Amino acid sequence: MVNIVSIAAYSNFPFIAGYSASKAALYSATQAALIELSKKGIAVFSVNPGAIDTDMNKGSDMEMTSIEKAELSAITGIISN
Repeated sequence: MVNIVSIAAYSNFPFIAGYSASKAALYSATQAALIELSKKGIAVFSVNPGAIDTDMNKGSDMEMTSIEKAELSAITGIISN
C-alpha cells in the first residue's frame, strides 16, 4: 500500500492550514495501517514529497521538483525497501 502524503504532514504551512492538517491525518492513518498490515505481511509506504511542479503550486516561487523526478524517486524508494 502506498499513500502519497506530503512534507506538509510534518510542518504546518499557515497559508494552506487545512491541507497541512489533512496530510498530517493521512500520515497518522498510514502509520496505523503500517502497524496493522505488517502483521499480515503487507508493506505500507508513506511518500512525503516536498513541492512538486503541479497546477496546485502554479505561480509559487518555491524550488520545485518535476512530476517525473518525484515519481521516479518514490518508485525507486519503494523498490529499494
